[in-house]
Amino acid sequence: MSTARSAGLLLLIVSVAIVSCSGGKEKEEDIFASSHPDSVLVRMERAWEGRDLAMYGSRVLYDGATPDAEGKTHGAFVFYHKGANQVAEPLYGYDQEMKVTEAMFAGKVKEQRTPPIRSIDLDIERRGDWKALPAGEMALDDPCPSGTQSCLFNGMLRLTFEDALPGTDDNHYQVQHHGTLYVIPVQITDRSEDPVVEYRIWKWVDEGRTETTPVEEL
Repeated sequence: MSTARSAGLLLLIVSVAIVSCSGGKEKEEDIFASSHPDSVLVRMERAWEGRDLAMYGSRVLYDGATPDAEGKTHGAFVFYHKGANQVAEPLYGYDQEMKVTEAMFAGKVKEQRTPPIRSIDLDIERRGDWKALPAGEMALDDPCPSGTQSCLFNGMLRLTFEDALPGTDDNHYQVQHHGTLYVIPVQITDRSEDPVVEYRIWKWVDEGRTETTPVEEL
């Protein structure tokens, strides 16, 4: 896993939670199935906590193959890290994110073999409102597809292992992070007669993190 994030978000990379919606709260199930961009945040939490790699790859991250409402496809998910120079640098794309996330779900953190994971708690909270970005406006390295939205977020990832981590008496790994998410709408036609719109994470910008673990090399 990259030192720039705690994966899944590596994205990087956040208890299935209720996401705050403009000061109020909607039920998780309603958000999960809705076309509101908050739904992708709930799906990400559920995918990580359930270690559901298929959901993460197909209903959270944008894979570069699913068409939008106009029938167009776009570049796949990219994870960026913003360092001290405040420049967001791309670190890796969809395939690497899936590879690292699969390893973490199997109990491997930052190339280190750890005890089996007992549970994963991921919380992501949007800060402020979603911002609609005009089609064609540049978002980092690429023009925005139609319907792109962005938001600031805070996240916390907590892993609980079956046994203590090597050389310690602690079985927890925790990281807090914040940054910006860019999501795009895609058209889904395989779950109902009428096409529905769902959002996928297109770009993830990690802007800072605080890692808490008793094992320095993690």
